Amino acid sequence: MEKKKILSIIILCVICSSMTYAKQWYEGGTLHNSTFREWKAATYQNKLATCADYLCCMEEWKEYIYAGGSMSNLKEKAERFVSGLNEFCIGTNEFNFMKINEIAAAIYVMANDLQPYSK
Repeated sequence: MEKKKILSIIILCVICSSMTYAKQWYEGGTLHNSTFREWKAATYQNKLATCADYLCCMEEWKEYIYAGGSMSNLKEKAERFVSGLNEFCIGTNEFNFMKINEIAAAIYVMANDLQPYSK
């Protein structure tokens, strides 16, 4: 009986340790220095997390987050950022070797709706 308990505990530990835990939507972005070709092939989750990282590097977003700002607002703006980058590179291969971070910086500066308090 004791061996069965120990075996059950060991099996339970192995099962629990092998489970993967879901990442938050803003975790796991790997496209910071990618090209447009890599961006086009990436998952939406990766694009979203990368755009959240871009936003969080901006001073106004740092202040907003540290002041307890809404993560749902950050997600909404990151989704807009993904859309803007996708729109820029859809339908053309002309920019495939351009770095995504260069265009992301230009879009952020020109956009009126990516700042924390914009609507």
